[in-house]
Amino acid sequence: MKTTIIAALAAALQLGTTAAELAASESVQAGALYTVPSGSSDTITSISGTFRVPDVSGLTSGPKAGKKGIFGFSIWIGIGGYSGPGSPSQCATSSAAMRAGVDVYWDGWEGSPMVPFAWYQYGVPEEKGQFAYAGFNIEAGDLIRVTTSAEGTNVTAIMENFGNVKSTVGATAIQRMTPTFGVGENVGTTLCRTEAAWMVEDNLNEEDTPAPITMANFTDITFGEMSLKTKAGAAAAALTSAKVVNINVAEQGGQLTDCSALSPTEFRCRRV
Repeated sequence: MKTTIIAALAAALQLGTTAAELAASESVQAGALYTVPSGSSDTITSISGTFRVPDVSGLTSGPKAGKKGIFGFSIWIGIGGYSGPGSPSQCATSSAAMRAGVDVYWDGWEGSPMVPFAWYQYGVPEEKGQFAYAGFNIEAGDLIRVTTSAEGTNVTAIMENFGNVKSTVGATAIQRMTPTFGVGENVGTTLCRTEAAWMVEDNLNEEDTPAPITMANFTDITFGEMSLKTKAGAAAAALTSAKVVNINVAEQGGQLTDCSALSPTEFRCRRV
């Protein structure tokens, strides 16, 4: 969920390639994408991971360098991913997703970062509302942990903020939010439980024909403590088969990220 001013400014100045015009080789998502092996009846029950809210800055190179506007992107972790335009997801477009993350923006008019925004999102495409973690305060440098669970009849997205600490080991979260939804809310029964994602995503604006918002520069984003559980008991080892994806938008200069696995439980994305 973006504020009205962000949506309006982005729509006014960042229009260009529309979602419908994104080429097959283009993507607005980068990170690690795990899919249950074809032919398996296994399903994902929970995933988790950490990331640090990055510092962001304006563009100094590429076709958008020096332009005014709102630049930004999202960092999120979820079950079901997101099967919209520019997504590598194999989930059916009619399926639901459950994810939570942080939006970060750079104000190109003022030349300064904007306040990061924590959110969770659930539902099927036509009802996929995005909601704020009300009162959840974050800033660059904070270490965030997201845990998304789809066990039993409930779907839960927990977000924790540990502040500017080196790791969560021995640390206590200074904030913790836990929205939970039952199957009666059309989430649990339609959730795509065969896919899990740890993603950096170039946001689409909120126009009738959405277009990617120009992506800001950022310090490295590392997903850590990555955990995956399935009904059959598959755990961290399954992450070694996660697919590496990168953001590629021709209008912004082509490939915008360089992502790679650092270990079975750690994944890094760099801005290029």
